[in-house]
Amino acid sequence: MQNHLQTKTKDFMNNQEKVENYFKTEKEQSKGIMLYGPNGTGKTTEIEKYKKGKWCGSSIDICTLVSQNGRSYLQKYTMHDMIIDDLGREDLSVKSYGDEINVLHDLIFIRYQAFRQGYKTHFTTNLTFSQIKERYGIPIADRLKEMCTIVECLGDSLRQ
Repeated sequence: MQNHLQTKTKDFMNNQEKVENYFKTEKEQSKGIMLYGPNGTGKTTEIEKYKKGKWCGSSIDICTLVSQNGRSYLQKYTMHDMIIDDLGREDLSVKSYGDEINVLHDLIFIRYQAFRQGYKTHFTTNLTFSQIKERYGIPIADRLKEMCTIVECLGDSLRQ
């Protein structure tokens, strides 16, 4: 039991170090960061330490807001750095005033345009890259590769 706890702690410390190293040099970074891995490995905890000066929200919250306010609400997310937590947890599409919107697919496309203007998008997700391709399509997956430094967070869940 003690050895398992030591391994979990070591994995968390390694994940923490990866994120800290990125954000120490964030101003020099041209890309955002995407943290992916199993549930409970500290992705959200780590990235939220760096939310100052960035719009921060979960994919579920973003979908709710777009559903309530319509597709044009996506334009709100264009001119600033952003953290999107839990990519892939949201419904694939939402309805707003009869319009069916694949919110995160469309938002990533919008954020790609923002990336080309120098704005960064940071993500956390439990999805593997092949699951991202399946869910959002190859063009979006390719944009994410260009927009982000992709970091795998290893380990078992720290939640008890």
